[in-house]
Amino acid sequence: IISADTPVARILETTMSEAFQSKNRHLMYDQTAVAGVIAPSLFQKTRLIVDVDTHPGINYGVSVGGTSPWPGAEGARTIDVQYDIDWERFIELFIERLRTK
Repeated sequence: IISADTPVARILETTMSEAFQSKNRHLMYDQTAVAGVIAPSLFQKTRLIVDVDTHPGINYGVSVGGTSPWPGAEGARTIDVQYDIDWERFIELFIERLRTK
């Protein structure tokens, strides 16, 4: 990625190089979310009823999904939920985009 020497690659080097040199695994939530918009075919998807907990408490803001309605989720919507990314294709796309000036 760093060899791309683009403005974005330089930002990644400055902000993330220390994290990637560690032995910890770093997930790319924001990057995969953007990839889901750019290239939705990278993901498997399924239709689920999804609701967000809006009640104050420990689960506030948590998304909950299921295949059938449940009590308390009367306003939930049925949507396509992406999962199981094709990681190799994602990394190829990610690096390709970083190399673009």
